[in-house]
Amino acid sequence: MGDLNPSDRTTRYLYGRSQFTAGRVKYDAFRPPRDTDEVSVFITTGFNEAKIWGISDSARTDKTPKARADLPVGVIESLKGLKVFKDDKPEHHANIRGFPTDNAMQKLVAKDLANKATLVINK
Repeated sequence: MGDLNPSDRTTRYLYGRSQFTAGRVKYDAFRPPRDTDEVSVFITTGFNEAKIWGISDSARTDKTPKARADLPVGVIESLKGLKVFKDDKPEHHANIRGFPTDNAMQKLVAKDLANKATLVINK
């Protein structure tokens, strides 16, 4: 599994318009699903565009992502309580953990992550 560096890039694949709009990532992209307190990401440091988009096949085989949100591990972990844990299940996979349980606080953290993320549209 290995340790992550603050400069390592995480990629969150975005599948719907509730997660992004022209030019920016929406906070829904970083809200944990209701059945968990984790957000799934992939570690894509050093990969070219084709490899980054190819990894999305292991995220969801039933859909092609419309976009992605990229964030360095250090930016994520600079927010109180958040930590990125790499598990390589599937390969290159990690989870962002430590989201607040309070819905309003969770939304604030998700907004902060969205505002700091780089949006990349799938061509």
